[in-house]
Amino acid sequence: MRLLVTTSIWFVILGTFLGGVGYPFIINAKSKVAAVWFKHDSGPAVTTYISLFSFFNNIIALLYPGIW
Repeated sequence: MRLLVTTSIWFVILGTFLGGVGYPFIINAKSKVAAVWFKHDSGPAVTTYISLFSFFNNIIALLYPGIW
């Protein structure tokens, strides 16, 4: 949504709003995925990997519009 900033500022506002609404679900999903999909003893490692991939996803999300 933010890539459409040249069209209208409302796309930026809408994209920021959607990101803000979805962020709590993403934060809480890490431990839920580890608890439901994996064994109890591997839960902390899976949560760590998911958090690490989330960090890399944020880096890509910041770099991609500049490359685009």
